[in-house]
Amino acid sequence: MHTIRDLEESVPYGVYFAGDARDSAKIRLQKLLEERGSSRPLRGQPDSAEQAKKANLNWEPLEVVQDVIEDASERTVGGVPQLLKIYQYGMSETFVWRTKSGDYFGGREVKHGERFDRRVASFADGDVVLQYSDRAMRNVTDKLEESDDEQ
Repeated sequence: MHTIRDLEESVPYGVYFAGDARDSAKIRLQKLLEERGSSRPLRGQPDSAEQAKKANLNWEPLEVVQDVIEDASERTVGGVPQLLKIYQYGMSETFVWRTKSGDYFGGREVKHGERFDRRVASFADGDVVLQYSDRAMRNVTDKLEESDDEQ
């Protein structure tokens, strides 16, 4: 076990991978950032404070997680990403993950006809796209009312 302080001393700012594929993920992230000309500072380096002001992450950690998931050689990692946003005062929001093959929540597929009121996240062209649910109770009710009005 390590304390957060121990982790912070040897890991780039703000990104922590856990699990069997963590070392592979760290290497992939570093390569991706180098390719994009955006290396991350390490704590303890003399110029880390100045570097940190210029170093920003977008969705690179999510890209790395997706790459690890899709890599058949990483046998203990799979499924779909599970996305959670934690707000400043402790409130959190979980998202449905949408792929070409369907919607997933908490790692399981949302079945056809199953409704949900959570926002939907998907990844396209290096960016996360957030949408409101098109399978929410309200949307389904609105569509039923519209079809009744048409008849």
